[in-house]
Amino acid sequence: LDLGRDMRLLKEVAERVELNIVPATGLWRDIPRHVGLGSTVERLAGAFIREIEVGIEGTGIKAGVIAFGIDQQPYLQGYMPVVVLTLYSRYGVLPGNNINSGPGFVTKSSVGLVEKLAGEYR
Repeated sequence: LDLGRDMRLLKEVAERVELNIVPATGLWRDIPRHVGLGSTVERLAGAFIREIEVGIEGTGIKAGVIAFGIDQQPYLQGYMPVVVLTLYSRYGVLPGNNINSGPGFVTKSSVGLVEKLAGEYR
């Protein structure tokens, strides 16, 4: 809600490219102005449900439900190749095995652990 989404633009982009665009519902930082300050849980839930069942901003484009996400490891994926190439260039050595740099799948059952470890290296 109130995230600067332009649903008409998203619809036009989706019609021009071979890509499924899944708009999301929910809050980013603050209660949206059009929902109102002091909103109740019921009012917010109603706004979210309306975006899923009816559509967003009167466009008929419905918010989607994403079953899982992929947790990338940018530190490992960006830094480790530099380390490996440096070691190879300087000493002619390469890792003897796979360096697991992700991805990890984030599901309903694992999201708590991902939230707990967010911002830490694994």
